[in-house]
Amino acid sequence: MVEDTYKIIERIPEVAEFQLIRQVLDYDMVDDEIVERALSNSLFSVCAERDGLLIGCARVVGDGGIYFFIEDLMLLPGLEQVGEEKSIIDCMMDEIMTYLRKVAPPNSFFCIKDNKAAREHCRQFGFRMPRH
Repeated sequence: MVEDTYKIIERIPEVAEFQLIRQVLDYDMVDDEIVERALSNSLFSVCAERDGLLIGCARVVGDGGIYFFIEDLMLLPGLEQVGEEKSIIDCMMDEIMTYLRKVAPPNSFFCIKDNKAAREHCRQFGFRMPRH
């Protein structure tokens, strides 16, 4: 079963593993000190792991009252070849939505950063992506 090959864990990624995923995905690199500050200011974070190694992550940032932003929804490439990409992202988003349902007050604003993972998987969670 696909779900048995990875774990979704509520935790903030370590700076080095976060930076590695950003590098593999060819994102602009940011100084470690800035990444550490950003990660420590997360309201909520989940990591996807296989054999103890980070293969994906997502975080919620914002003011914790009105605005909640889902950021850094990232997954190492190549998992789509074994049919896991959608499942892993869906599981991370399930955890995020469970968190938001618990802590976000009525009429708060949720937003998700538009990236490949978000476009392909998050409509089912009620997020609408702008047309380009």
